[in-house]
Amino acid sequence: YVSMNGADFRMAWEAPYGLTTITENVRTTLLTFTGPQAYDHVVPPATRFGHIAFGRMWYANSSKFPYRLWYSKAGEPQYTSLAGFRDTTDREPITAIWKGRNELLVWGIRSAYMVRQFGNGQDDFVLEKLDSDVGCLTHFGISEIHNRIWFPSEDGIWIYDGGFKYLMKELTPLWKADYETDKDPFLNGFAMHDRINKCYIFVTQRQDRPEFEDTGMLAGSVEYVGY
Repeated sequence: YVSMNGADFRMAWEAPYGLTTITENVRTTLLTFTGPQAYDHVVPPATRFGHIAFGRMWYANSSKFPYRLWYSKAGEPQYTSLAGFRDTTDREPITAIWKGRNELLVWGIRSAYMVRQFGNGQDDFVLEKLDSDVGCLTHFGISEIHNRIWFPSEDGIWIYDGGFKYLMKELTPLWKADYETDKDPFLNGFAMHDRINKCYIFVTQRQDRPEFEDTGMLAGSVEYVGY
């Protein structure tokens, strides 16, 4: 697939799996329609993140449709369909997606949704609002530990294990003060799972907080650790 001048991907040519090299010189005017020459099969849109659920790949948060969640064809993550998507209520931008036990969780910055499969058809999916107050700051702040999904929200760290549980009441004032002062380091943060010490770590990239530790002249980032 080739994208010219920021346009949608279009198919240049199709080759068998296992090919290790390619030379592509198809002229722009000769590019075919999006996807292979089969009905209702298109290459997934350019999105920020994806996750596997229900035997499909799910894609979310494109620059053009930040509120849209696409799903691939069953067993074919490289293909979506023209109608294979669901939009959030009020078109709220999606900030994260992750598979729960028997559902796919979808977050906005201040809300949570759930994708359920209610039949055996290709498009038997419904997107329902799960909570109007619990959101997720970033898809990359999620880590799954012992079947529990840990994720950062505006008021701190939560887990989902069939329901939402808040984990850090004692540190709430510090977290909120950090977040309100400079939100970008939180929105661009990421999670790590320390398997040796059995803990969750959220790296905020927030610099120099003497409330936690006086590092003097040393630069460092503020990290929140959950055991």
